[in-house]
Amino acid sequence: MEFSAGAVFLVRYGLAIAIMVPLYLTEKVLALGIASTLLGAPAMGVCVYLSWRILRTETAHR
Repeated sequence: MEFSAGAVFLVRYGLAIAIMVPLYLTEKVLALGIASTLLGAPAMGVCVYLSWRILRTETAHR
């Protein structure tokens, strides 16, 4: 189901918002920079990999 692959990205963006907004509002610049770096390309790579695995197993069952 394609929704499962999309849900991975929704979780990633929801997690980013939940972590980064409080850091922004409390003006914790260093922590915000670290969170932004970790939730950027590395998290996107994990999402792409997980989505690929989900879609690959779903097409194998057809």
